[in-house]
Amino acid sequence: MRYLFLITAYLFASLFVQAQTEKPAYKTMAGKFENYYNKGSYDSIFSLFSPEMRAALPLDKTRQFLTSVKMQAGNITQRTFIKYEKTYASYKTNFEKALGTVNISVDSNSMMNGLFLKQYAGEDTTTKAPVNYNREELAYKGSATGLTYGATFTYPKTGDHFTVAILITGSGPQDRDGTLLNHKPFEVIADYLTNNGFAVLRVDDRGIGQTTGDFSTATSEDFAKDVEEHIRYVQSRKEINTSKIGLCGHSEGGMIAAMVAARNKEVAFVISLAGPAVPTVDLMVRQNQDVLRAAGLAPEIVAAYLPLYKDLLIKLPAAPDKRSAGLITTGLVKEWRLKTKPEWVQAVTGVTNDSTQAAFADAITQTLYAPWWRYFLAYNPQKDISRIQCPVLAINGSKDIQVNAKENLDGFRTALQKAGNKKITIVEMEGFNHLFQKCTTCTVEEYGAIKTVMENEVLEKIGSWIKSV
Repeated sequence: MRYLFLITAYLFASLFVQAQTEKPAYKTMAGKFENYYNKGSYDSIFSLFSPEMRAALPLDKTRQFLTSVKMQAGNITQRTFIKYEKTYASYKTNFEKALGTVNISVDSNSMMNGLFLKQYAGEDTTTKAPVNYNREELAYKGSATGLTYGATFTYPKTGDHFTVAILITGSGPQDRDGTLLNHKPFEVIADYLTNNGFAVLRVDDRGIGQTTGDFSTATSEDFAKDVEEHIRYVQSRKEINTSKIGLCGHSEGGMIAAMVAARNKEVAFVISLAGPAVPTVDLMVRQNQDVLRAAGLAPEIVAAYLPLYKDLLIKLPAAPDKRSAGLITTGLVKEWRLKTKPEWVQAVTGVTNDSTQAAFADAITQTLYAPWWRYFLAYNPQKDISRIQCPVLAINGSKDIQVNAKENLDGFRTALQKAGNKKITIVEMEGFNHLFQKCTTCTVEEYGAIKTVMENEVLEKIGSWIKSV
């Protein structure tokens, strides 16, 4: 699901650093940034900025930006110097809830004139073996959306009338390979399925890669319309058996697959990989509980935070306008802070005073009042799953802390039984995380540290099931 790690850049450096040992000025600046960040002393971080940085990122924006990062990623637990690249020093940074890269630039006056945070890329672990099938890089225009879609279409070199799987990415802007932390799970799935006799279409999200459109204003309903354009495209391909068009979605993509299958009889099968099947507010409350606990927060702190989080999820998106949403958020956060231990408030939100409280409330409002979140939080997957009549394979990992396996697989089972659909296969993969990797700590932070992109056991389950339907 949409577990967002903010990617943003403010970079004004002019020097070029070639040495690959950490210079004292950078070590000192990185240490100060980590110390102030963990304490929630965002004004102190602002004091480190050069005049150019202060002009580009005023104090109120600095507070909002860093509060948002803290809310999503937690405190910094470890920082490792990697290298100098162009104008900045790059640090592999372990946060409580994410693994990131923090790039810092320091000017000749020992002031910070560049700050760039992004997900940690790590080592590209995707298999680079030569392919033994047809692979087309293509673009096609949607008849209803008017968008141009950039895609990769693969199919075996021999035979025809292939069963096709259309892959649907999870939440957040993703390319056709589902690239995350240098893993490319959709490339892996497509490679496996095509080598086993199936055709596969994988597509850049709208506004991403070669696909046109605006991702920032889109909702899950818009993404469902995109998938319907993909169905129309594969129906035009002579290589495809048009009675064997299936959808395979990961996370939110599993939800979108259900939305499309519920209203399109052309869909021959649905594969949900860690897809949600419970009311979205319940899903997100459970996700936050599991992610925060996995990050090391004490159960009593998490329990104190969840009622506020649930109230925000319910009340904020229902507000008539953003100003009203902001007032609701401010009131709820203020009331919660007054009755919660200060050290607990800081541990889970980074709020330490009225200014950081205001920044936290603003970051929450900006996030949850966005179009995608408003649609998503009002949506109940049960409505569409209970209308699906085609075969369904629902798989979740038992160690998934983003989409709880038991709750959501039970949700699929209940809804499909309500539909009278007996062509269902429910599988809980023991020891696997949200990305279907065998995990150790099973935190979000660990995703990029695991070299395996997706376990063969999962790929084999998908392939054998498609052959059976």
